[in-house]
Amino acid sequence: LIYRTQADEVPMADVFELLTITLREIDAAEPPTCFSRMLAAQLRLAEIMGFGLPVMEPPPSVALKLSMTDGLPRPEAADGFRMSTAAYSHIQMMLTTPLDLITHVLTPEDRLEVEAFLQLYFAHHLR
Repeated sequence: LIYRTQADEVPMADVFELLTITLREIDAAEPPTCFSRMLAAQLRLAEIMGFGLPVMEPPPSVALKLSMTDGLPRPEAADGFRMSTAAYSHIQMMLTTPLDLITHVLTPEDRLEVEAFLQLYFAHHLR
C-alpha cells in the first residue's frame, strides 16, 4: 500500500514515521492484535494522503452504507459499501485510539468487512 501511495524518490516524513511506528507496534503486539494495528495504520495513511475517514458515532442500525467518496454513512438505499455497525464501530475505535493502545481483536467477519472496505476505499482514491 505504501508503494501505491508514494511517488518514487519523493520523501514524505509523515508516511515514513507512520511506517516505522506501525512496524514497531506490530512487532511488539500480541498476535491477535496485529491485524487491528495494521488496519489502524491504513486509516492513518488515508488521513495523511488527504482522504481520511470522519470520526463519528455509528448510526443506530444493524448495517449502513459507506460512501467511497468521503467515508460518511449513507441511507441503506444509497450507493456505497454495505457494512455492519459492528465493523464500523471497529473502524471508529481504530481512528481514535493510538496504535500502541489498540488491543482488541476483530471477529473474522468484521475483519473481512473492514479489509474489503479499505481496499475499495484506497482504490477509489488512488485511481
